[in-house]
Amino acid sequence: MLSESARDNDAHKDEDSGNEAPTGNSRSGLTYTQRGRKGRLGWLRNWTAEHKWEVFWTIFWALAFAWAMARFVFPPEHKPYYIRVLEYSGIDKDAAAAHQFEKLREKWQSTRPTLGDVPVQLDVLKLTETQPEQQKAEAKTKGESFANDDDTLMVIGHLPTGLTKVILPLFMKAQPPVPYISTSASADYLSLPDAAGVLPWLQPSPTNRDEAKSMLLFASQKGKKRCLVVTDQNPMVLDYSKELGDDLTGLAGDYGIAIVYTIPMGSGMPPSKQNLQMGEDCVLYVGQIDTAETLLNLLRGMNLLVVLSDGVIETGNDKRFSNLPSDSVFVSYATDAADAQDSLYATDAVDEIAQQLLEDLKTRGGDILYRLRSLVHLEDVRSARTNLVRIMKENSDNRSYYRCESGTDGFCIFNLNRRDNGVFHIWQPDARSKSKMNDVDGWHRPKTTTQ
Repeated sequence: MLSESARDNDAHKDEDSGNEAPTGNSRSGLTYTQRGRKGRLGWLRNWTAEHKWEVFWTIFWALAFAWAMARFVFPPEHKPYYIRVLEYSGIDKDAAAAHQFEKLREKWQSTRPTLGDVPVQLDVLKLTETQPEQQKAEAKTKGESFANDDDTLMVIGHLPTGLTKVILPLFMKAQPPVPYISTSASADYLSLPDAAGVLPWLQPSPTNRDEAKSMLLFASQKGKKRCLVVTDQNPMVLDYSKELGDDLTGLAGDYGIAIVYTIPMGSGMPPSKQNLQMGEDCVLYVGQIDTAETLLNLLRGMNLLVVLSDGVIETGNDKRFSNLPSDSVFVSYATDAADAQDSLYATDAVDEIAQQLLEDLKTRGGDILYRLRSLVHLEDVRSARTNLVRIMKENSDNRSYYRCESGTDGFCIFNLNRRDNGVFHIWQPDARSKSKMNDVDGWHRPKTTTQ
């Protein structure tokens, strides 16, 4: 044993050397100063190595909680999906449709309908080219742009048949397809169903075949047996006039009417009055108002029943009605005469059919991926389009109608893509107010007529 004086000498030696007495594991031979921060970090590394999975899951769940708080408590503001409306004002100069689409755009902007958390807005655009080939090129360019945009949910086309046939394949071939609603194209066959079933497009307007039936039925009810068909050769309406002219010729026999001849007119092909005298007792005209006025001047004094197709109507511009004789001239059109100044098909496409498709998707829900995206606020327009396509196919299989104002019963009934209960009414210029039309077909209870 050391004496007390020896222990004191050793303590003094330690103080003189500036060393602190070691503590802890004496075999390490480290003093507090030597271990210092290095020792503390080593301890942390050792602890982390021993508890690495606890550390991993703690960090994981902390990040998950922080992300969830950011997504659910303070969800991000979504950029809107757009329903693109593509207008064409070259054929009809359809001021009523343009005005109606603008009103609907403002309405949707204020009411802000949504799909999940994403607002849905209308984007109204117009074609500007005036020549047929340039119009087709412009329509194709815009169609390709819509199909590739990352915010296009649906397209509504207020376009004639020729331009609709240009852009419709672009939307149907997109991945996923872009749902399409045509307000004014009346072709008998805009597109054929795909091999898997119904393609996601709808044609609320009655077809040219429906119009031919109405024109022929009215002529038959008036006791007419021999009709002359006159088709407008203006390039703007050539597809429409040819198909409707062929429908009139092909269906005439079903109504006990013989088509004595089909005469092309317009675009540098004016017939003489003698060419129009072929023993007919009625004339069925297909085309625009310009050529119709020339035809009526040639027919003046011949005492013939004349039925004009819907191409002569320029909604929102009724002054030219005053040029139509009120005693022998009638007009075929796809709405009641009381709605002559409105564009019901614009309203049907936006506020009825498109709105109902959105409601159907909300009610029935989307697929698992769509629901997961919606849950975590990672919505994607392509996922939404995929589910809208599914909804349209389900509706075609299980529920073939949509609400609409253009139907006399308040519904548009579809067979696959085409309207099945569309009616072309027959109007007559009012004898006292030439800017007004009256329903005279007697096929339905007419609405109260308006100026």
